[in-house]
Amino acid sequence: MRPGLRLALTMIALFFLPGLPGHGQNIVQAEYFIDDDLGVGNNTPITIVNGTIIDQNFTAATSGLAPGTYTLHVRTRDENGVWGFTEAREFLVKAIEDVTPPPVYDIAKMEYFIDNDPGFGLGTDLPITPGQNVEIPSTFFTTSTLSEGYHTIGVRAQNVNGDWGLYELRQIYVTPSSSVTPPTVYDIVEVEYFFDNDPGVGLAIQWPSIIQNNAIDVNEILPETSAL
Repeated sequence: MRPGLRLALTMIALFFLPGLPGHGQNIVQAEYFIDDDLGVGNNTPITIVNGTIIDQNFTAATSGLAPGTYTLHVRTRDENGVWGFTEAREFLVKAIEDVTPPPVYDIAKMEYFIDNDPGFGLGTDLPITPGQNVEIPSTFFTTSTLSEGYHTIGVRAQNVNGDWGLYELRQIYVTPSSSVTPPTVYDIVEVEYFFDNDPGVGLAIQWPSIIQNNAIDVNEILPETSAL
């Protein structure tokens, strides 16, 4: 790297959603890693405000990274100790000669579109208070006019200089309210176990005894004949 050059990290905004295993539980821990995963719970912690759904911005440390493309990974843990899926974002570290940080302009306008992008400035306006950081209304569109199935929502912002940023996309699935019914819950009637090699479903060793229910606790000691 030539003298006078420095590393710059593009701004990263992340939206954290709970992973499927922790759905409905409070998110109490978050972590991130760049490229290489040190293992669940062993990466760089992120300070968060606990909640079932959180919206968090943070700055990832990039010191020591050479110019190039990297992948930032983020995951969260709920109050039951269950970790969710990892969400990834690519970012670019580049060398720039200008050591003066670029000016930060206020966001003056935001808009969204569903499925089809009508073009810059032609989307549906979002009511916001202009500033460097803005809050998007928690409910800014309705699904009553959307057909059943998958749809894509795009959101983008414009600064006071009239410059538009890149859009952020999120996919949703619309289901008619009349068809939403809770799934059938069946009792557990059989449990089996195996050591090391799985002989196949139904071919392993039957658990000594269980009480049939839709949720069971298996805590008996295995018989000595099953020991390795």
